[in-house]
Amino acid sequence: MNRLRSDANTYWGMTRRQLSWLSTRAIAVVLCLPVTAITADDTMLPLVAPVRTLGAPTDAPQNVMNVSPLAPASSEPAPLPGTRLPQYQLGHEHRELPTEEERSDPRLRLILALPDQPLLIEATITLDGEPFRMLREQRVQEAFEQAQQPRPQEPQENTSETDAAGDTGTEDAAKDEATSDSTDADTETDTTTDARTDGTDADADPPQGDSPDNAAEESDNDAEEEDGVDDAQDEAPDGDAGEEAEKPVTPPTVPPYSVANNVAERLRRHREATGRPPTLQEVRWILTNWVDGPELLMLNDGFQRFRANQRPVYLVLDRDRDGALSAEEIAEAKESMRECDLNRDDVIEYEEIGRVAADPRNQAAMSSGPGAILFQVPDAQSAQRVYRRMVEQYRDPTRTSASTVPRFDENADGQFDDDELAALHEAEPDLRITVAFDSRDPEQSSLQLTAVSQQFAEVAKSGRADASSLLLTVNGSPLEIAAVQSPSPDQVSIGAIVDGYPLLSQIDPTPDGRLTIRDRRQLVERLNDLDTNADGQITADEMRSTTRICFGRGPIVDNVLASLRNARTDVPSTVVTGPEWFVRMDRNRDGDVTRSEFPGNDEQFAALDADGDKLVSAAEAVAFESSSETSADE
Repeated sequence: MNRLRSDANTYWGMTRRQLSWLSTRAIAVVLCLPVTAITADDTMLPLVAPVRTLGAPTDAPQNVMNVSPLAPASSEPAPLPGTRLPQYQLGHEHRELPTEEERSDPRLRLILALPDQPLLIEATITLDGEPFRMLREQRVQEAFEQAQQPRPQEPQENTSETDAAGDTGTEDAAKDEATSDSTDADTETDTTTDARTDGTDADADPPQGDSPDNAAEESDNDAEEEDGVDDAQDEAPDGDAGEEAEKPVTPPTVPPYSVANNVAERLRRHREATGRPPTLQEVRWILTNWVDGPELLMLNDGFQRFRANQRPVYLVLDRDRDGALSAEEIAEAKESMRECDLNRDDVIEYEEIGRVAADPRNQAAMSSGPGAILFQVPDAQSAQRVYRRMVEQYRDPTRTSASTVPRFDENADGQFDDDELAALHEAEPDLRITVAFDSRDPEQSSLQLTAVSQQFAEVAKSGRADASSLLLTVNGSPLEIAAVQSPSPDQVSIGAIVDGYPLLSQIDPTPDGRLTIRDRRQLVERLNDLDTNADGQITADEMRSTTRICFGRGPIVDNVLASLRNARTDVPSTVVTGPEWFVRMDRNRDGDVTRSEFPGNDEQFAALDADGDKLVSAAEAVAFESSSETSADE
């Protein structure tokens, strides 16, 4: 239940580098220039939205879900990318090193599988004015140059300090043996006893320069062997003469192994193991596979679908469980929602809706979505794998024929052939998006929709930008595009999800995680607005959940997409704070005082309820206070 409440509360190589700097910088500048397009109704592009800034890659925005899918079990930093970043795709195909051409190209082609048909998107992504992969290349060059330098010698005093702490080296052992050679023979017995109590292994081979102690031990052992006494029997408690104190374990002289979690340590160990400095390509591989992970992180499939089919409000209103809201069920919507007020405080929390919807008969309907919805445009090797994953979005269980990917599979042969694959790489994209991250001046970071293909001209007509994202409608499907950045220097994360909860944002005019009495009075009207074909009922295809795509600087888009957004286009009215007596009477904190909350009589309540709607609002309370003060002054 905490997940539902938390979801709904948000609602809403230096030389090479120098040689390529000028060309890559020029490409980035040209490609990042706003492309102004004019549609038939004189709608101007680009649409521009700001980029949100979060403090750190692990910081989550307010009101995100308490449990993020596939989150690490521990908050401790993990040494390897696969453990530290379980929300992202880190298979071998996602860890392939980019070519030199790819590193200098800020453009990235994506396929977004919307409900009706897929959308081809070209995103131009820059980090501090350079193609997004170039910052990683700068780190590679710096690490490569450092790895070529000889390893500095450890200070001599460290060795002496270690020896003083008890980690005796070979040279010290030799000195001790030399000293023991000069020991007086009269102390032989005491010395032997001390050696045993200090944990010296009597059966071990003697070091160079046998001491009298070792000789004495050898003679004792030989005598024991001649008498047929086994060493194991000597240790057994068969008498006072055979008893011997337990020998302590000699402490290790080598520190325990630990996994390296930074590039400098990785490169040092690589050099020690191979006996040579790493190559430039090896530095790239180490950064990608052992330290940070790839510079491009794609949100994994499980995260993309975990909320797609969640629709608790629909389940509550669908009383006969036939999969559609009939005219009668719409008319009874207020009564159906009132039954969700489990604590009878006249406010319906989203958590309460979830508890009612979680009836065992509804569990099948609350399942997750079909699969991933965002893909990189594949190459020839991965084309069929991507096709098979994408077709899951368009599989029709009512048809006996095999499902295909609509639109991009023009000949419907169940695959991306060479011509179709070439078109995905070269054809004009449906949407052109520019994401410019600026770490030096985050206020200059921007997200822009720069161009729309003629086929989707209506997208530009209906599109708008708000304080945090671009809001579009594609063939009736709501689409939100957002960007967020963190201090992570050289990684870009991309993800998309289907938000689920298609009715929740439509029935709540003030997305605060609760449905008040005033909100429920508009419920039937808002539901009727969803009947797009005017047939008197609301079917599942008339309720489109918002699809969200997010671009992030750093591994951060999973935090952003874990929260819900507000899909409504109208802005809630300005909140008015009532006087102190009004706040104290408003026990359920819904912004209104009902007759049951008001301690006075009916006449006094009617005097406060200026519009006669059986609710005293904060504005009415303020107006009453003002009029009372005016009357008193007169």
